[in-house]
Amino acid sequence: MPPMAFTRLQQLSSARKGFTLAEVLITLGIIGVVSALTIPGLINNYKAARLKSQFTKVQSEIAQAVRMMKNDDISLDPASYGKTEPFVNTFSKYFRVLHICGVNVTDTKYKDLCYTKDAITYLKSRSNTSVNYTFLDDGQFVLMDGTLLIFNQDNTDKPLYLIADINGIKTKPNKLGYDVFVFQLLNEEFVPLGAVGTNPPYTQECNLKSPAIIGFTCTYNAVSDADYFKKLVRNVK
Repeated sequence: MPPMAFTRLQQLSSARKGFTLAEVLITLGIIGVVSALTIPGLINNYKAARLKSQFTKVQSEIAQAVRMMKNDDISLDPASYGKTEPFVNTFSKYFRVLHICGVNVTDTKYKDLCYTKDAITYLKSRSNTSVNYTFLDDGQFVLMDGTLLIFNQDNTDKPLYLIADINGIKTKPNKLGYDVFVFQLLNEEFVPLGAVGTNPPYTQECNLKSPAIIGFTCTYNAVSDADYFKKLVRNVK
């Protein structure tokens, strides 16, 4: 091969090894656009999957505790328990408990784990209004993973509610229908509030696109709608 032809071939080969600045900038721009379109979706999917996993775990643990109480022939009627040994104390024995908060919401000793009166802004409705602490005054305990289970019963002849903060008091937003869900003891089972037969204290429909709803009855939606948590993180900010 003539020397000049060989030199020209080397030049062409070298030219093919790199990219021009324009090509690099275009590639980076495409990567940026794709990232902007996909990363928020991936983050939302992760949040939804995590919330759903935490909710499913708590629901399963509650149902398992009920089954074990039945197997042990232990009463699931709150009216059969007294003030010295309330229902919540017996129920807590069927969980892996980190701390029993008791029934006194004025005790601030464990306020980092438990709901207390001075933390009145802790629990929020979907409309960001605080839930009155007197709704949460019949006992609570914390599980080993930080899940907080709170109980309420206005009178012995009234329904017993179990409020589950699925990621604990320290993790925001501590909001009904988002990371706090309510169950009602009905026919010796803790039933998702909003299901047929339950008696929700508020009757607002669980419409995730409406900021005005309270969120008590969203528990049933979380159970019955497989895409509930995906819709939740997409519509609730």
